[in-house]
Amino acid sequence: RFEHHYRFQELRWNSQKKGLLGLCTLAEAAAERGLQIEFMAFGPTTPLSEALKGRASEVKKIPNLHFMGYIEKSVDAISQVDVVINLSEFSESFGRTLAEGMAARRPVVGYDHGAIPSVIGTSGAGRIIPFLQPTKALDYLEELMADRQKLYSAGQLGRARAKELFSRGALKKKINFIFADVIQKYGTKKLNVEPKQADAAFFSHGEDDEDSLPTVTAIIPNYNYSQFLEERITSVLNQTRLPDEVLFLDDKSSDNSIERATEIFEKYANGIPYKIITNEENLGVYKQWVKGISLASSDWLWIAEADDSCDAEFLSVLLSKASPKVNIVFCQSRKINSEGRVLSDNNKAHTDALSLSKWYSDYKENGTQEVLSSIGFRNTIPNASAVIFRKSAVGDVKSLLASSNYAGDWLLYAHLLVTGGIAYVSEVLNNFRRHSSSATASNMNSEDYLLEIMRVRNFINSHFPILPRHIKIQDCFIDRDYKIRGVKRNSKSSIVSVLHKKSRELTQHRKMFGFITTNNGSHNGGSEVLWKESALNFLRDGHSVVVLIKKWDPLPEFLNELFHLGAKILFKEDDGFTEFLKCRPDLTIVSIGDQDEGIQYYGQLSDADIPYVIVNQLTKEQRFWPVRVRTKAQVRHGYMNAKKVFFTCKNNQKIMEDRIGKPMPHGDIHFNPYHIDRSVVTEWPEIMNGPSIAIPSKLLFIHKGQDLLLDIASYKKFEEFSHWTFNFYGDGPDRGALEHRILSMGLKNFHVHGRVDDISEIWRSNQALLMPSRMEGLPIMLVSALLSQRVCIATNIGGASEVIDDGRTGFIIPQPEPGSILEALIRANQEINNWEQIGKMGRESILDYLPKDPAGNFIEKIGELIK
Repeated sequence: RFEHHYRFQELRWNSQKKGLLGLCTLAEAAAERGLQIEFMAFGPTTPLSEALKGRASEVKKIPNLHFMGYIEKSVDAISQVDVVINLSEFSESFGRTLAEGMAARRPVVGYDHGAIPSVIGTSGAGRIIPFLQPTKALDYLEELMADRQKLYSAGQLGRARAKELFSRGALKKKINFIFADVIQKYGTKKLNVEPKQADAAFFSHGEDDEDSLPTVTAIIPNYNYSQFLEERITSVLNQTRLPDEVLFLDDKSSDNSIERATEIFEKYANGIPYKIITNEENLGVYKQWVKGISLASSDWLWIAEADDSCDAEFLSVLLSKASPKVNIVFCQSRKINSEGRVLSDNNKAHTDALSLSKWYSDYKENGTQEVLSSIGFRNTIPNASAVIFRKSAVGDVKSLLASSNYAGDWLLYAHLLVTGGIAYVSEVLNNFRRHSSSATASNMNSEDYLLEIMRVRNFINSHFPILPRHIKIQDCFIDRDYKIRGVKRNSKSSIVSVLHKKSRELTQHRKMFGFITTNNGSHNGGSEVLWKESALNFLRDGHSVVVLIKKWDPLPEFLNELFHLGAKILFKEDDGFTEFLKCRPDLTIVSIGDQDEGIQYYGQLSDADIPYVIVNQLTKEQRFWPVRVRTKAQVRHGYMNAKKVFFTCKNNQKIMEDRIGKPMPHGDIHFNPYHIDRSVVTEWPEIMNGPSIAIPSKLLFIHKGQDLLLDIASYKKFEEFSHWTFNFYGDGPDRGALEHRILSMGLKNFHVHGRVDDISEIWRSNQALLMPSRMEGLPIMLVSALLSQRVCIATNIGGASEVIDDGRTGFIIPQPEPGSILEALIRANQEINNWEQIGKMGRESILDYLPKDPAGNFIEKIGELIK
């Protein structure tokens, strides 16, 4: 089929909406470009098809477009073509044509419209082109014409994706989990079902599509397994996604392995590059692994043990999960005996002790959480043949691996998880052979074996946030999994006492910190910075972190960073708080954006005996935000049972004490990170015709009070400020109302600029900050203005009066009222010649007040609570 033309088709069109016009346009463009492509349109005869058929045949205007008529079975149409194209102009709800094409191993092309992008995905199965731009497909079609292997590989990836999405097995998993969710929520018996996590979103977030498919080397280490080689080697060579090279490593076998391997490769390799490499002396299992890793030239490696075998789609399916942040991909294995008889359909008996649900469906996980849930306690990947791994992630572990005799696979997996994640395929694609002569069946009861296991465990404990509480679980598995000759209890044996002591020392300083953010309105506000930076610092210091947050869409970048640094991310919408309580953090930080938030968590944290602190970012005065009588008792109980309550300023603590009717001796001050270089001062802008005043904040009148400035603009006395320029920066729900009032009032000196990402840009053109707020903590903008030596004029709300000395380092507006604001502006105007000096004094004052590292200051205070 590839000798003369490549053929492409549009299936089942019956109207303009099904994309026939787009197909004509594409075929015509291909003909004009001189491409040898035949386009075949399948579908019933309609007036439109007849008209277009006439257009196509008119003086052979589109000679490469053929109307094939209606064919009952789509498989009969697909079998005639090499690529399937769907150019539907209406929003497809499914895209069955493309799904069938992918299942038939055909690359596919479709618009970025409707359900089509979700069917094709980013798997490399085809190309998504801009809506109603059919000629955008030509470059891709040319690529496929020029590279037959690319066409073949795209088809294989499409097949794998079609199975992943639409196979009976995929349907079965989805239905089972729907039932499990229903039973868990409404049934009388709770099932042990893992909470849902958006792991796929974390692993796809922010990743660029790879230009080329990853390459893979199959490494077949062999020692005296001649009788299994035909099954092993042919299972490698018959993959639907072929390996890019095969390395057969013989460890000085005493049987006829070399002759047998040579014969099999010569018979079945069919052009696949391979090498048969022999040793002059026996090296042992893991030195052979190191040798193969060093010799391999591909991106991904597969240790295909010589006595195992696999299904034909093993590589295709596993490589489809090999995203950039994943270092390990493995699948479920069936156990077979020396004759190939199935001993067990899967390996779940080995993992059920850790979870009765984790390995029952596909998943992706970051390295740290995989260790904390499984590999930190037991090697949950018992057969290397079921694994592919990223070569670039192997790094310096090769020397440790070469010195291993028994547990090198466990060590390698742990090392790979230090820098990347793991993906699991629940489909059984690997055959794990258990027999008396296997390397894994010998020497498992020696003292040396126990020592090596403990060394691997300590490697894990030194590289991951294993906690003191986890040591008992590790001991439990090391006692039950290994029967060592002459040892009653492995974990208490004098053989490993030194290593066990080291294990405890490695973990004794570590804690688990929980973070709950109640802010469901914004994930990028100033109130969110402190908890985010604290969580990142705890992770980098070797602690464990669990976060409960709203499931934002799209996924915020900071959440992606936390996940890949090892945090466990739970979502409120998925009943994540239930799982949060199971994690039992040593201390939970509840970050609230409103003084009454968090009451749904405080009581349950107390009942579970999980200590918590509250980070209060905003307390509202009762005159602007009345106390909610219905929840007052819960709020009081939550605050009084916290180990500590942090406020942005002393004033907000006093207001909160008034609201709940109790003093809080455990109250304290926190400082939000301001991310401003303390050593840099933006040059003072000259006052020419009049000063420029910045009003930078969220455009929300009830909070920031911008409407009060509009009120005083109508005052007679405000005329003396007609030469002042008032610059509003930011965005928010009241932007439209602000712009409308400015326009209707004819205020020529009021300007709305929108959001500014670089705060220093504001101070390059403004001499003063004006904050007419009704509610505040200690605003970052106020801190920024003071550090930049700008005059600050702010209402006596929140912490303003704690950082501004009225009349000396700025001007305090007594009340958020028009008259008070006007009076403060008049006082400021009287001192306008001294503004630059006032700004300098304000800077000196704020430098003395603020810690150099706000997050570090907060972490230090937190540390005092859990000593």
